[in-house]
Amino acid sequence: HFTPQWQNFKTVGLNNYYDVKNVFGSTYPFTLQYKLGNFRLDKQTTYKMYWGLANDWIAVAQNSSGIGGLSLVRSSPTYAFTNQTAETVMLQNGTLALPFGTAFTLIRTVLGPFGSVDMQYIPCPAEFKAAVRAIYGSLQHALASSTTAQVAFNNINLAWSIAPSQQAWSDINFVAVGGSPLCPEYPFESASSITEGYMLFTSFWYINPTRDTMISSVVLAGATSLTPAQLLQICKRNVRYVEKCISFLGQTSSFVTTYFTDLDILAPAAAAATTAIRALDVRFMQYGMQNATSPLALYTINALEPSEVDFTYFAWIFLMDWAIGVREAVSFQGDNGTLAVMTDYLDALNQSVNLGETQVNLSYYFRQATLYVTCMMIMVAVLVLIYCLLCRGRIEPLNLFLLGRVGAIVWVGRPLLFLRSLAAIGLLSTCALELQTTGYISFFQVVQPPLIVTLLAANEVTWLVAVGNDIAFVVTEAYAVKYDDLENILVLVATAIISVAAPVAHTLTIDKQCALTQVDFQVECMSGGLVVGDTTRLVTLIVLVFASNLVCYILCRLWFRGQRPAGTTQVQASTFLYSGAKVLFTKTDWMLGGAYFMDRMSAVLNGILTLRVRDTIYGLDVKLWRTFQIVLPQPTGKDMIVDRSLTQLTQSAFPLSKPRLHEVKALGLNS
Repeated sequence: HFTPQWQNFKTVGLNNYYDVKNVFGSTYPFTLQYKLGNFRLDKQTTYKMYWGLANDWIAVAQNSSGIGGLSLVRSSPTYAFTNQTAETVMLQNGTLALPFGTAFTLIRTVLGPFGSVDMQYIPCPAEFKAAVRAIYGSLQHALASSTTAQVAFNNINLAWSIAPSQQAWSDINFVAVGGSPLCPEYPFESASSITEGYMLFTSFWYINPTRDTMISSVVLAGATSLTPAQLLQICKRNVRYVEKCISFLGQTSSFVTTYFTDLDILAPAAAAATTAIRALDVRFMQYGMQNATSPLALYTINALEPSEVDFTYFAWIFLMDWAIGVREAVSFQGDNGTLAVMTDYLDALNQSVNLGETQVNLSYYFRQATLYVTCMMIMVAVLVLIYCLLCRGRIEPLNLFLLGRVGAIVWVGRPLLFLRSLAAIGLLSTCALELQTTGYISFFQVVQPPLIVTLLAANEVTWLVAVGNDIAFVVTEAYAVKYDDLENILVLVATAIISVAAPVAHTLTIDKQCALTQVDFQVECMSGGLVVGDTTRLVTLIVLVFASNLVCYILCRLWFRGQRPAGTTQVQASTFLYSGAKVLFTKTDWMLGGAYFMDRMSAVLNGILTLRVRDTIYGLDVKLWRTFQIVLPQPTGKDMIVDRSLTQLTQSAFPLSKPRLHEVKALGLNS
């Protein structure tokens, strides 16, 4: 087991993302933060404290290091540091140089010899994080509840003018010449009084508070309902910017007092956070001199020193950086003593959104397929209208209602119709989240589609009914005619009722799970997941379609008790007649001599485009991609009734098989 120490000779990379899961169960990652780990050996300042195991290995492998060939195992008789220290080795190889300098000599006295100082991470206390989480929740509730609160929040001046110091240090009035245990002191001439703010505090002097952290600091410090005298007393700790401090702190305190309704609940959480942080003894540190000739001194004070009441607000401003992850707390643990301070301010990583992660391929494919189906159906409808005019209305009007169930199958095909219905089912199985804006805040809101949109989408599901029935024609045959319309209505109504009565809800999970892809160098984190599609609803609607088909067929068989339904007409098999047309077309008035005369409009639905030249029909069957021609049968003059029927049929129709006209009278089929 290894516990990595804090260091600054490299930056650890992070790939932080969240997942979005759609209705089909596909998961897509969206990056929140992506940064590769990298070394910065030329800028490191931590080797003097402890240079890491890798450098120990390098040292024992080099004869010139002073410990070449020795062991790093403490119990070994050839242990490398039995007769010399790590500091000696560092001096020998140039990692350290004599003389150390005043600041390094002072910190060495406090902590112990260089090379043997452990730098351990101090995790942010759970009590502190819980308090910040509660305060942020109250803030969001206040902003979401009132536009006035949003305006007041946005009008708070940002606290960039902060250079505070504690009363105890101001009373000493030393000149701050540094504040990092890793860096040398600054020249006295370039330094300033501590009353004007800290010098380097491992870059601790640099702060960038947001309105959120300013408000949290007010709550944690209990700086609400401040009187003008109290406000002035606190801002005197910010000597250089007293007036600006009075402005932003007064605005912040007033906002909290006015719009936070649960301060009595937040107070215990703030008290618990204070106790937890004081127990860790995280301290502010400064190197100081009384004058140009006085010795350098090391000053430290607990970040939440109980006696520094007026400084508490500013202390929380610093500590909030720790809570939100832009600073770290480190404990320097040497042979002589321990010192806990905070690290450099870590600027937020600004990255553009990776548009390549927005997966639109599937939706684009669905959209184009839907547009294609629509265009094809419009084209077929136009062709049907043209042939209605060419036939001068001598068509079978009931077949016009089969544009979707016959024409679509023939001209578009089952796969694309299934795709279109799947798009509709996917829409009905997906929760719509839209980015809404009110005042100064933005948020996601669940938007229920209008009823008309739900009904239209439910109607699109009936394309799957057509596909299912078409596949089942080999079994259902003539029974399908009796329940086809009813099944469409049942599926449409059931789908609409399910979608309206039980709309799909999204699921958001925030649960950060991290793994090391490269030990102590690259971390990959999955911060949470958003599920916007309900796969169960998708399967339910598909099962509903096929179950309704099966139930309707069984009920129809039971109703007719195995007999062929009345009103259905059988025709001879024909290569050019699509099975759905054979079952669904109304053919009673278009039969003569055992042959089915298909009118040219119905032929379009059947996938046949025709051109009549005198007594010959030229056709193109788009199903088979074949051309054919049929010479229309002519009256024989033997039977006036048969001849009249034949003449009427051939004006706008053509036979799909050779009619047996000599049998018409014998069979009694004169019309």
